[in-house]
Amino acid sequence: MADEEERFAELVRYTAKAHVIVRMMLAELPIPVRVPEFPEPDADADDILPALTALDRARALISDEPLPLELCSAYRNLILEWLNAYEIVTLVQQAGPVSWRLDILTFTLHRIAVIVTMIEGGELLE
Repeated sequence: MADEEERFAELVRYTAKAHVIVRMMLAELPIPVRVPEFPEPDADADDILPALTALDRARALISDEPLPLELCSAYRNLILEWLNAYEIVTLVQQAGPVSWRLDILTFTLHRIAVIVTMIEGGELLE
């Protein structure tokens, strides 16, 4: 269990780093989209909700960007994947860090990394 606790703590750090990357990428859009920093992991639900709603709103706003449809879709998926990672973190905090939940979170973070790489590498515009 200690190994799973350590793994979970590391995955939470990666999830927080992924949020920073998503925020930076949204701020660099042609029409910058600003979302608040994510509160500390032990923050009250009332402090977390504005950050989550801002990301969900950003997901809707992406369609207004002067970007190709494929790129808009990638940004929406990037946000959705981060929200998915957050949901898994919340589930693990409530139900415990069993291996399959940590594997799900790991796989979600990998998908985020792939989407970031594809957007930054211009692979969606070829």
